[in-house]
Amino acid sequence: MADKPLTADDKLPNDASNTEGTTSESPQAPTLNRRDLVAALPTAAAVAAVLGAESKAQAYYNMFFKKPGSAGGGWTGNSMWTFGRNYHWALGLGDTNSRSSPVQVGNVSAWVSVCGGPHQLMRRSDGTLWGFGENQSGELGLGDAVRRSSPTQIGSLSSWTQVSCGNSHSLALRSDGTLWSFGFNTNGQLGSGTTAHRSSPIQVGTLSTWSVTTAGLNNSFGIRTDGTLWAFGACNFGENGVSSLQDRSIVIQVGTLSTWSAIGAGSYHSLALRTDSTLWAMGANDYGQLGIGNTSNRSSPVQVGNLSTWVKVAAGRYHSLARRSDGTLWSFGGNADGELGIGNTLNRSSPVQIGSLSTWSNIAAGQAHCVALCTDGTAWSFGRNTDGQLGDGTTTPQSSPSQIGSLSNWVNVAGAQNFYNTTLIK
Repeated sequence: MADKPLTADDKLPNDASNTEGTTSESPQAPTLNRRDLVAALPTAAAVAAVLGAESKAQAYYNMFFKKPGSAGGGWTGNSMWTFGRNYHWALGLGDTNSRSSPVQVGNVSAWVSVCGGPHQLMRRSDGTLWGFGENQSGELGLGDAVRRSSPTQIGSLSSWTQVSCGNSHSLALRSDGTLWSFGFNTNGQLGSGTTAHRSSPIQVGTLSTWSVTTAGLNNSFGIRTDGTLWAFGACNFGENGVSSLQDRSIVIQVGTLSTWSAIGAGSYHSLALRTDSTLWAMGANDYGQLGIGNTSNRSSPVQVGNLSTWVKVAAGRYHSLARRSDGTLWSFGGNADGELGIGNTLNRSSPVQIGSLSTWSNIAAGQAHCVALCTDGTAWSFGRNTDGQLGDGTTTPQSSPSQIGSLSNWVNVAGAQNFYNTTLIK
């Protein structure tokens, strides 16, 4: 694509959420583990729509997604593992050596969610927020522009519930439903009404009704508890879905619908789910990454096919990944490195199934690679592998899913739409 911003290849300093899934009925009571619940239960946004309050949705999330035993009745968390490119301490391992197999970050076992890229943010089970890696624009929220080589706490609050990483900006939600941002802001992606960078968290507006947030390369999204979708930041190719190519430094509503449940933001395109499980796309489409059967850009949301069985989305640089309620995994868009996982390197402008498995749960898209978890806790990867981002011990690309090691206790995964590393939690 012409006239695009610099990328990680140029050494720039710089989890669509689960949506409602289905489980098959059985004459006997099923044996469910936490991974099954992650794949099958609705998001905080969906619960909020029913219960009418984000705090209640968060309590529901805590009840099902946390291990028994923590002070709040939840779980104590898991260990965090990273691999791939380690430019400016992006792996949090205390050095800048890239890794081709998962390596544990420290010895803490309290991590519950993470977002990745040149900088990474992660949340502990006690609600505290931590970060490491690149920080030239203040994207770690630590009040300075100093990079960190290992997890460092951001402030002292213990009320963070969700985090999302852009290329060099960050978004986070608190338990009171407020939305906060920090980092790079040239395109207005912090939603502060200005283009000044911020090295500490600032509140986006004054509302306390946010339930979902997602950061793209240089743009941002939020879904409110009423199901409306809002965007701000860069809009070079229509990726904000607001029918214009104008950057926005304050939040603007995407259309008038109030049925949005999840959003996945790539480098220059975006994917969104509605509460009826239909899939919608907007933005750049020169590789078919919108999945609409052609390569025309769209500046407003357009439906991908006519199915109403989509439950999870992830967007990379030029490719897209989506899971259906039957557990099957589908991809579309650019495929130069096999990042569609379909056994070849041909681009696809409509969704194509990856293999025949129906046991996929969590998914993440990197710059040109993907990582996905199965309900049995195994982790699989495919696509570009120049820096070991597939975690298979090599730097050889894979055009079909390849298992990462032999472990079967992975519970969460994060990639970066414009970088070459991966983070897993187990």
